[in-house]
Amino acid sequence: MMGAMIVTALTGILLIVDDFAGGYWRDSYTEGWFWLSAWNTIWGFIILIPMALAMFYMAYWSSSAMRDPSIITISQLKRFFMFSLAIGGFTLFLGIVFAAVMIIDDYNDWWFDVGFYGGLIGGFLAALVFYQAMKQAEALGIRTS
Repeated sequence: MMGAMIVTALTGILLIVDDFAGGYWRDSYTEGWFWLSAWNTIWGFIILIPMALAMFYMAYWSSSAMRDPSIITISQLKRFFMFSLAIGGFTLFLGIVFAAVMIIDDYNDWWFDVGFYGGLIGGFLAALVFYQAMKQAEALGIRTS
């Protein structure tokens, strides 16, 4: 549960604090930069904040489970495994959409930032940690619900 708490809390922080992606364009008349994050666009706020809040809830539950292991159930671990996997997969989907738009619109330069990598790596790593915890709970005979 310690690993789950660390990974989920760090992922939630990275999704909120830093940019998801950015880009640069230049033509004969204009040039400019843009950044996508949870705080500078409404879509960033609507998409990234719920993912970060889900990660913070999983970190809180992991912290509570370390103090009181009797609250751990296999169904709860399975649910958190699926949430983490969904967050990692959705972050990957958002990255693919962002890259496709940047390629189609022919931006001069574009990049993924800390929020993207935090959501991608953190989501899949948290899923791995919850999967391992689920398998360990099954081996120890912990209740299913």
